[in-house]
Amino acid sequence: LWEAGRFQSWVAPQSEQSLAFYGPDVDNSRIAVFSSNTGSVAPLDNSRSDVITQDDIQLLPLTGRDVYTMLMLLPGVTADTTTARGLGFSVNGQRPSSSNYLLDGVENNSLLVTGPLTAAIPEFLQEYRISTSNYSAEYGRTSGFVANAVTRTGGNAWHADVFVHGENQWLDANGFQENATPIARAPLKEWEPGGFVSGPVRHDRLFVSGGFETRRFRSQGDPASFVLPTRTFVDALAASDFPGQFLRQYVPQSQPEGAACQVTNITAGCFGTAVISPPTPLNREAGMLRLDDSFHKSTERLFARLWIDQLDLPDLIYNPYQQFSARFQQKSASVAAGLVSQITTSVLNEFRASRAGDSTRLDTFQAGVPELVLNTVQAGDQSYTVILPSGASGYNYRNRGANWEVLDNVTWVKGRDAFKAGFGWLQRNPSLELAAYPQLQYADLTHFSNSQPSQLVAETDRLSPTLGPVAPDRAYRYRQFFAFAQDSYHATS
Repeated sequence: LWEAGRFQSWVAPQSEQSLAFYGPDVDNSRIAVFSSNTGSVAPLDNSRSDVITQDDIQLLPLTGRDVYTMLMLLPGVTADTTTARGLGFSVNGQRPSSSNYLLDGVENNSLLVTGPLTAAIPEFLQEYRISTSNYSAEYGRTSGFVANAVTRTGGNAWHADVFVHGENQWLDANGFQENATPIARAPLKEWEPGGFVSGPVRHDRLFVSGGFETRRFRSQGDPASFVLPTRTFVDALAASDFPGQFLRQYVPQSQPEGAACQVTNITAGCFGTAVISPPTPLNREAGMLRLDDSFHKSTERLFARLWIDQLDLPDLIYNPYQQFSARFQQKSASVAAGLVSQITTSVLNEFRASRAGDSTRLDTFQAGVPELVLNTVQAGDQSYTVILPSGASGYNYRNRGANWEVLDNVTWVKGRDAFKAGFGWLQRNPSLELAAYPQLQYADLTHFSNSQPSQLVAETDRLSPTLGPVAPDRAYRYRQFFAFAQDSYHATS
């Protein structure tokens, strides 16, 4: 064992590499003999590029079953967990956002997080190429790396793959920190079935391939403490008044009981701590359809591909009042086509075009309720922040994107020299909408029970003299918000 000072080192044959082995999984009584890779002679390539074949894609374990994560297997790639940009990879010291993700040679980038727009399903891909330096201009637009995933094509025989990926907490051990706390092993259930079919539509000429996959993930985070109004406090409110109706309509996932409580004199029995493990569900669907056509005696090859992807996180921002949890949804669709023409024996032309669209949303289920903020409540020598039913994010976010891309490259080989020329056109049309909801602040639970907010903070593009936005539908929504403020408010823009 390493802790006991027992470790071994070997020198690989035909090299000066020292291989060290540590850990309790090493049995010193067993020896394996292997031959190292001595390398091979190949023509000079000005691009540092690695190709991962279909066999490796389907056999190697992948985080989240996304082929783009195989980038971590290459030299010069390190994990950068200090950032939320991209997939968290740093290539040759570059930022994780210095990336260019491609699908069949056309753009597959998410402009929101600078990562891939869609996940690359292993069963849908033929190969995966990663270029980390000196890539050609047609794959530029980044200083870090280019990750290009190529979808599978059909052949002269029909093939069908049916696959399923599953995970369950009964197959996993609890974490070290959880055992030390102690925290029980979190429930985990994941079910990811799918299928892929390929074959000929016309023998030696037209081929079709396609697949579909769905993913259902259910788990929960570590237990967290939430300070909430007790059931005793809710029962003390008049059912005919708004605060009583409001707290009876929206009930938290776990509500503390509490001792005696008087709304006129807030005591420790009016609020309590509830320990809740936030759920972390995830739903995802992905599908692919591709057509390939070879004509003119195989001197021209045409392909057309459709890829759809949908991601749903119902509790991305968790709220103990689950009606107010923020839901994240991302939908995308990509259509691409390409034509490879062998003009002469030494001239090759490649043409590609694509149209991609995506929609990203962060919504609160009960968007008609403003953000309710309660000032710190004092009980003895401690202060508490009591959570009221309201949105966890305070705003709704919507982002839409539409991309057009056209690429054409001509390669001419003359003896030992190769010349390439071409052009590219990329148009991105992002559209962002951000709706910030008003915030009502209360001094304490007594003021909330009496419907007496101390401050109203509203953010809008423009305000009318009555503090309502110009748009009629938004003005109606704000009038609903103002119904919470019955006595006084102070508005800022």
